[in-house]
Formats: sequence, structure tokens, C-alpha cells
Amino acid sequence: MAPTGKLPITNRKFCEIVSDLRHVAFSVIRDRPNPAGGVTSAPLETGFFARSDVFITCNHVFSDQHDPHRNGDSYRLIANINGTTKIHAVTT
Repeated sequence: MAPTGKLPITNRKFCEIVSDLRHVAFSVIRDRPNPAGGVTSAPLETGFFARSDVFITCNHVFSDQHDPHRNGDSYRLIANINGTTKIHAVTT
């Protein structure tokens, strides 16, 4: 079951903390239009939800100097927990 509210961190086993944190960590997937008229999806890196409406990741995830964000790019945040997939669309 996904935790709710502030996660307690004192007097807890490491495995309990990791079990809770897996509900807030997501893979960042970039969807980029390709010349054939479709979309090419690429896994970038990860980030986590600090609140239900605040996602935190490093700047280079969206703006890597070798493959920066382009107009038309869109992003999804994906997590798979015990066979249940959660997907969030990101607006940029």
C-alpha cells in the first residue's frame, strides 16, 4: 500500500524506508516526434515526488548538453510497483 502524508524516518529499518520510497520514485521517459510521423520514446533518468504536485530531478535529465529538450518533446513519469504501472504526463 502506498504511504500517505509525511514519511516517518526515525526508528525504522532501512528496508521499510526503501519500501515506502519506491512509491515516489519514477523513471523519466521522453517522447520525441520523429521524421516518420511517429514518436520515439527514450528513458532518461529518474526523479521523485516530494509532494503529489512536485516532482524533483536533476536539470540534466531534461536539458542534457548532448541531447537537450526540443520543441515538441513531451515527458512521462513511469513507475511499476508489484505489476501495477503508474504513469504521469509532464507539462513543460
